[in-house]
Amino acid sequence: MADFFISYTGANRPWAEWIAVELERAGYTTVLQAWDFRPGTDFMHKMQRAVTSAGRTIAVLSPAYFGSAFGEAEWRAAFAKDPTGEQGLLVPVRVQPCEPPGLLATRVYADLVDVDEDGARRRLLAAVDRDRPRPTRAPFPGAAPQRPRFPGLGPGVTNLPPRNPRFSGRADVLEHLHRELRTGSAAAVVPTGAVHGLGGVGKTQLALWSTRTASPATTT
Repeated sequence: MADFFISYTGANRPWAEWIAVELERAGYTTVLQAWDFRPGTDFMHKMQRAVTSAGRTIAVLSPAYFGSAFGEAEWRAAFAKDPTGEQGLLVPVRVQPCEPPGLLATRVYADLVDVDEDGARRRLLAAVDRDRPRPTRAPFPGAAPQRPRFPGLGPGVTNLPPRNPRFSGRADVLEHLHRELRTGSAAAVVPTGAVHGLGGVGKTQLALWSTRTASPATTT
């Protein structure tokens, strides 16, 4: 008896194969049509044996899957054995944006849409792990303690372009800007500074590098 029968439509074969590989790497056994239904065997017999003998069924959800008559027959076989979902015999895994229809609409699915491979692997294995322990610790969601700001960091929220790492010179101008902005930060207004000159002399980079000051400066 295999641990999982993977139900999918041909359009999602790459996803089905990736899921099978990751499950087998984690120590599970799988039945996959592309690998296990060999030439000369009877397709319907193999399908019947797979859906009735595998411990659980993974349904690879996508718009194409919901249009597949064989896909529906496969997940319905697992659904009939566990209509309330208490045993977890049907494990839906969503691989493309879609809304499960009908009886599948209430089943919780593992969502692999728009996550990287490591994230998808973690979600898949968490979804099939019946013995996954409950966390005993979680990060406190309240305000984090304020730490001294690293002086080389730019603003936390910005739409400025990146600094040119080869920008050099202008030490006297930068020191002047730093001194003016620090002095202005003692007032109850946001300090500002104006940089002007001919095009191409480095005004933009000068303004970007001046954001290393600890005060919330606005430079134009």
